[in-house]
Amino acid sequence: MKVSSPHHSTRAEAAEKARELLPRLLQEFGESVSDVQHSWTDDTLAFSFRYSGMTLRGNVSVTETDVTLDASLPLMARPFEGQIASVVRRRLLELFPTP
Repeated sequence: MKVSSPHHSTRAEAAEKARELLPRLLQEFGESVSDVQHSWTDDTLAFSFRYSGMTLRGNVSVTETDVTLDASLPLMARPFEGQIASVVRRRLLELFPTP
């Protein structure tokens, strides 16, 4: 699953705002989230967490123009990919509204 949004700012400003994305997404999933791992390298966040017995992994990358979340969903989560992508899109729009 890959979801992107333009950020309409500098790369540094976008990277700072992008740091809020994972906490906002995890809040969306509630108390069922555990084993959260994440680390930033330059303008890329690598993350993983468990949700309802499934492990989700991915990264958030910031370029000069876009912020992109790219995640591999377990087979059991794939039927919900559209719903998950919708939540990610909504959170990205909150952080990076269209001017």
